[in-house]
Amino acid sequence: MAEETGTVEAVETTDVDTGDTILDTGDSILSESTSTDWREGLPEELANHSALQDIKDIEGLAKTTIHAQKMVGGDKLVRPDMDSPKEEWDKFYSALGRPEKSSEYEMPTENMPSNVTFGDECYASFCEEAHRVGLSKDQAAAMMRWQATTNADAKDQFRQKMGQTAMDHVSTLKTEFGEAFDDKVAYAKDAISRFGSDELKAALNETGLGNHPAMVRAFSKVGQMIAQDEVIGGGGNQSFRLSPNEALEQIAEKQLDSEFMTAYTSSFNVGHAAAQAEMTRLYEAAHPTVD
Repeated sequence: MAEETGTVEAVETTDVDTGDTILDTGDSILSESTSTDWREGLPEELANHSALQDIKDIEGLAKTTIHAQKMVGGDKLVRPDMDSPKEEWDKFYSALGRPEKSSEYEMPTENMPSNVTFGDECYASFCEEAHRVGLSKDQAAAMMRWQATTNADAKDQFRQKMGQTAMDHVSTLKTEFGEAFDDKVAYAKDAISRFGSDELKAALNETGLGNHPAMVRAFSKVGQMIAQDEVIGGGGNQSFRLSPNEALEQIAEKQLDSEFMTAYTSSFNVGHAAAQAEMTRLYEAAHPTVD
């Protein structure tokens, strides 16, 4: 009996046939695939179909298929093609909530601005167009509310702009007329009162032209001419204040008047005092004192 030495005898190895082992790296299920596209192997017309482009893997395909299956048998509304007959479009719009007739639309009452109203003709025209394009009652009401609100905002902005423009016009006229501002405006109002119709007055007020400098100047001249004729004809006794520009014009005329200038410059002339008083009046009107 051989004595144990604590060593393991070498075993002669032989070649082992690994052809049928599951660890074979050729066809093993654990082998690394060289393709990552799950569409590989599908016919080209399926692999390239747009319905599959956003599906990343088999799991995504399964989820999409399940979702589609749930939708089968549900209520579905198919939009007609552009070439579909009017009857199909009518059914489609009716299913979306369009009333049978345009007269069945209703004007909304909530959240509507109080300073905007729809004329009967405008309202009827809107309802006809809303019905033609297939709006539901709620959609039509929303559009009416939007239009009314838009119009109200536009009115407010226009009113504010007119107010600012009127203030600018008045400021311009005050600078131009100086101390004669009140008189000039009074002349203009008198002329409009005498010759302007109610229609003209309404137009001047509605458009803001009643404050436009060009309009005020024109009517003021007419009114002043009327006042002067009445004074000359004995119908009144009124002294006319001049605007700075008018005063400058008269100063220039006086300076070209040799007789007046002789009286103005010569203290020995009998008309000296009167000429000085007249020129002083003109200079004060041309250069009014600013309060």
